Amino acid sequence: AYELLQSLLRDAPDQMSQLLSQADRVGRNAAHHAAKVGGLQILQLLSTLTIPLDTPDAARQTPLHFASC
Repeated sequence: AYELLQSLLRDAPDQMSQLLSQADRVGRNAAHHAAKVGGLQILQLLSTLTIPLDTPDAARQTPLHFASC
């Protein structure tokens, strides 16, 4: 997954950054989901973009909360 994301970011950085920062129906963006499943490499990659790591979801939990659990 990490290599695929890197490739997509190389090919269309602006579009991918915008897509990855969009929230789903419960307010979670790609960083929330990466942190929840332990995708540390992906979370680090997202942090280099404009993907916020401190945005709370509908339950007031941030990606950093998931990463620390």
